[in-house]
Amino acid sequence: MRFDPDRREAGSRAEEPAPREAPFHYRFADLRLESDLPLPSLGEAIVEATHRGAPLRIEEGKGTLATPARWLHEWRGPGGMPTLLLGRVGSNLLLRAPGEADFVVSPEGDHVRVIAGADGPMGPTLEHLLLDQILPRVLAHRGDFVLHASAVLIEGEAMILAGDRGLGKSTLAAALALGDGQILADDAVILRRHGDRVLATPTYPGARLLPDSIEALLGEGPPGVAVAHYTEKLRVEVPMAWAPAPVPVRRILVLEAPGSRAGSAGQPNLHTLAPAAACMALLHQSFRLDLTDRRASTDHFRAAAELSEGTEVCGLHVPRDYARLPELLDRLRAASSPPLS
Repeated sequence: MRFDPDRREAGSRAEEPAPREAPFHYRFADLRLESDLPLPSLGEAIVEATHRGAPLRIEEGKGTLATPARWLHEWRGPGGMPTLLLGRVGSNLLLRAPGEADFVVSPEGDHVRVIAGADGPMGPTLEHLLLDQILPRVLAHRGDFVLHASAVLIEGEAMILAGDRGLGKSTLAAALALGDGQILADDAVILRRHGDRVLATPTYPGARLLPDSIEALLGEGPPGVAVAHYTEKLRVEVPMAWAPAPVPVRRILVLEAPGSRAGSAGQPNLHTLAPAAACMALLHQSFRLDLTDRRASTDHFRAAAELSEGTEVCGLHVPRDYARLPELLDRLRAASSPPLS
């Protein structure tokens, strides 16, 4: 599916250019990416794996887009400022990262056109936005249930760590990987119900940590690579693995904010969520694109309910104290560990 002819970029002609072979090929989740832009965080081209559905084409666009008559939705950061806006351009969906770039998504979610802002060509910030903000929403648009979560491979199963930004899921995932695990994903995981189990398909392995977490976990380890100009997080090297096939989920842990549970201050606390609470937690932590699509919203809610019944979903309070990590990690590594008190 090409972009519809109703889309007009500044200075563009009425006719679309002829299709051309993409110079870069990558794997993202279980999709094949064909990209005009280099995406070094995805590593070497991985084309031998089994891929599902049509390839996802990443195209480099030129010019600027007119602002839609109205924005359908906006996502806001911790300071309350919009970090991502959703609108329509013809039959395409437009995701705008204010001041950074526009991303035009085709109706079927098989093309993404990247139009960089004033800073020009692809760099760490634009790559981060594409891989960690845009593509997970595109996967959701294609019908997947995509959880905002890290995933760690432990003894052949995936430990899923979900939660709002700033609660430490990346730090906890990296700590597990430095023990006897491997990171499968840092920020997004596709969940699918298969029989009586839930399977996880990670998007891509990676680890992004703040300097204090790097110092606590890696000490004088190798320097990291900047994630984006607006965050202190760095991409760092810890044990990682590409999952050749979907991985059975051992447990989904939803990290909770300090003080959100009575008696949890300063103490690790792990408690199983009732099905209704588990369903709502999965909905809250999942990616969506077009929130105005009622049918997609119904399917999304149904998927959350099925997933919450297919695996154990727990709330987890983690004290912001690196000295307590060994105690917590020992308990989390055992699939049948009793609740912490």
